[in-house]
Amino acid sequence: RTPISILKVQVHNLLHELQEPHATVDELRLGIDSMGHLVEQILILNRTAPDQYMLQFLPVDLYDIAKEVVSSEFEQILQRNQIFELTGDSASMRGDPIALRSLLLNILSNASKYTPHNGQIHVHVSHDGEKVMLAIEDSGPGIQESYYERVFDRFYRLDGDRHPSETGGSGLGLSIVKHIVDIHGGSVKLSRSDELGGLCVTIIFYSKTMDNRT
Repeated sequence: RTPISILKVQVHNLLHELQEPHATVDELRLGIDSMGHLVEQILILNRTAPDQYMLQFLPVDLYDIAKEVVSSEFEQILQRNQIFELTGDSASMRGDPIALRSLLLNILSNASKYTPHNGQIHVHVSHDGEKVMLAIEDSGPGIQESYYERVFDRFYRLDGDRHPSETGGSGLGLSIVKHIVDIHGGSVKLSRSDELGGLCVTIIFYSKTMDNRT
């Protein structure tokens, strides 16, 4: 992180010295931001690797974690004038809170990036017996069914760097989501949102299988 942080400071100072907007320097700033995002995503994968990271599962409330992540992403959602809705109720489970925050942050960030201005995002958390369910739906373009499995591959971006959304990314977001779900013994499924028409990410955690983890 340190060399990237230094680059960010230097670019900030350069923009201040120029006083006028400069396309080349602005592209440099965006490139450094993308590099920083990629490093953070790789660090998350490394920390949650079974041979590098001993997960300590604790009692957590997935609904509370969802509220925290929504608060952290609210500025991005507000800038795009998107309509956001969080529904559900308390959903207790055992899991790693840091990893679960990363999971929610990646899904919600993707939903906001690929949903157009004035679009809608709906997050629902529920608890049914031994199952804790999380569903995030949006009114974006969605993903063709033939790509549902492919998008979980590391560094894979739909249509590469020429995605119609014109949004940057590392291609690690959904692979991190799948990785964290697997560690928690859950399942993740992609589908078309019946309500909003875009992508629907549905995750199910099984409380019983997690109770025996340490």
